[in-house]
Amino acid sequence: MAISLNIAAMQVGAALNAIDPTQYSFGQTLSGTGVLNDSERRAVQEIYDALVSADGDVVRLICQTPGHGHRRDFFTAQTNVTHTGQLNSRIGPVESVIFSITGGSAPGPRPAVEFDKLEIYYENLNPMGLISVDPHYSVEGETVYHNGAALAAITGGVVSVNVTFCAYARSNANPPVLQSPDEYTNPVVAKALAMLFAKEGHHTEAGGFYEQVWQAYAKDIAEGATSLRSLPALAQG
Repeated sequence: MAISLNIAAMQVGAALNAIDPTQYSFGQTLSGTGVLNDSERRAVQEIYDALVSADGDVVRLICQTPGHGHRRDFFTAQTNVTHTGQLNSRIGPVESVIFSITGGSAPGPRPAVEFDKLEIYYENLNPMGLISVDPHYSVEGETVYHNGAALAAITGGVVSVNVTFCAYARSNANPPVLQSPDEYTNPVVAKALAMLFAKEGHHTEAGGFYEQVWQAYAKDIAEGATSLRSLPALAQG
């Protein structure tokens, strides 16, 4: 389950001392009438924008970390990728390349393994007349090379090459939708506070504190942690 925007926004507002305590209640939204008592210096949309930016930073760390338990939350599949074709915009490494063979002598899905680009070129030419070859691929930048043509010729089937990777699109909804897993609420709140506290040269110490907290959380996420320390525990080192 993704982070609740209402919960995160109320936590940020409370830390900024911008919420009337009498308005802080379960289910209350930051955009509710009279909730934000610091409207001269703070805007609800400003807090939302900071949370969405922080949310994007967390998603980026997750997607860039191979084997992270939450990468699958952001998987997308690009089907029928051609040899020398381009991948769509992505974050982090490719998760998998699957050859789906229809008909012929060896139908069904077959996982591909990474291989040398030049070897893939010769496999597609097949000058030795091989009667069997494993699915191979190579990714350079955003270009995919694979030996789908070789498998199609050898098996007599139709080969579709499907690539799975992480993708992220920032929410443009109003109010926005946060996409990080719920257990990452603290890192998102800490990063948002680091951006919001140091405003107009005020509260730079508080801003610096939350930036340090965010950096510690970011290190944990980049190392694959799915269970994070509480904010008070992290602050104590």
